[in-house]
Amino acid sequence: MMRVHRLLLCLCAVGVLAACTGASPPVQEMSDARLAIAAAEEVDAAKHAPTQFGKAKLLLKSAQSNLERRAYAAARRDAGLAKELATEAREASERQRSEPKREPSVPIK
Repeated sequence: MMRVHRLLLCLCAVGVLAACTGASPPVQEMSDARLAIAAAEEVDAAKHAPTQFGKAKLLLKSAQSNLERRAYAAARRDAGLAKELATEAREASERQRSEPKREPSVPIK
C-alpha cells in the first residue's frame, strides 16, 4: 500500500512539473514584438505598409491581453506573429522609401 502512495505522489509531482514548464510569461517575445513595431514606426510603416503594420499592432494588443490573463501560450504566439508582421511592414516600407520617385510622364507635342 505504501508503494502505491509513493507512486501516486511521484506521478503527481511529475505532472505538476510538466504543467509548469510552459507556464512562464513570454517576456522576451513581448519585448521583441515591441521593438519590431518601434522599428517599423521609424520608417513610416503605417504609411507604406498599413495592412501589415496594423495587424502587427493588433496582435501585440492581443498578446498583452493574453499576458494579463496569464494565457502565456496564446501571448507567446501572438507576440511572435506581431514581430513577424512588423518586420515585414518595416522591410516593405524600406523598399518603398528607397525606390526612386518617378515623375509623371507628360506627352510631348
